[in-house]
Amino acid sequence: MDYTIDIVIEGTVNPMFIKANSALIKKNKEKFNNLDLKSKTNLLEELWRSTYNAELIQDNVAWSKISFADSKTMTMFQLKWS
Repeated sequence: MDYTIDIVIEGTVNPMFIKANSALIKKNKEKFNNLDLKSKTNLLEELWRSTYNAELIQDNVAWSKISFADSKTMTMFQLKWS
């Protein structure tokens, strides 16, 4: 089964993604200092895995979906960030 949430919906960034991503950046802002863009991207992907137990799925050049291992993890994410 596919447990994913679209990051962009009808041309608009999903508010759940914005809130969750902003919280990660704010909480870990010192880790982002002096990193280049590629390193910041890699750090964000790692933080998503370790904090939300989720993978950011890339489609072409940008993240397109948040993928979760199971329904429970996805539901808990939705409840927290919706």
